[in-house]
Amino acid sequence: MEVSRARRSLAGALGGLKMMRQAGCAVAPALWVMVIGVVLADSPRYPNELPAYEFHAQAEWGALQPLITTQAEADVLLRDSKPGFFKNGHHWIYTVHYWGAGGSCAGRPYPASLIGTVAYIEVEPKGRVSFSNVCFPPQFRKHELMGAHDRVGSWLVYEDELGLAYHVYDKSSDDGTVQPGDLKAIVYGPSRQVYQDLTHCVVADG
Repeated sequence: MEVSRARRSLAGALGGLKMMRQAGCAVAPALWVMVIGVVLADSPRYPNELPAYEFHAQAEWGALQPLITTQAEADVLLRDSKPGFFKNGHHWIYTVHYWGAGGSCAGRPYPASLIGTVAYIEVEPKGRVSFSNVCFPPQFRKHELMGAHDRVGSWLVYEDELGLAYHVYDKSSDDGTVQPGDLKAIVYGPSRQVYQDLTHCVVADG
């Protein structure tokens, strides 16, 4: 499966909550809401967003639903987007990735109905944002990803069941422009349950 991209500026407002520091790392307040399965209409789709990085609720792309919203619908929703936004001293951009043709799971092709739908939204800082002091709550599982064209080559992913993932470098780049703990991107995708229901592909626990 190939995923096409449409790059736009981030219009989501940052949350004003502050991180609590404990044991040498920034820890979010104890109240974390974990929603399994269907998220009610009045509930946040990504309730585990870290304080000070709560983009989704007020973002112009917040209405996009991964694996449901089509590219045509997304174009209408995002047609008035502005070229750039600065929030909390940082310039953020977002990229909407769309589900492409091809690919399979367990030998079966993905449903054709997914082609052209929003796959996920990727939010990236244009400058360095350090997550070296962030401690992720237990809703997030950690794993490693590798990318041949990435300037470091690998990074850690902290992902919850609801489709929210923080990609954080754990190594420095050869040229020193990336340091361990630098945020690579924040990804807003489908929940695990929605992904399994619409792709008919079971996600293994990891």
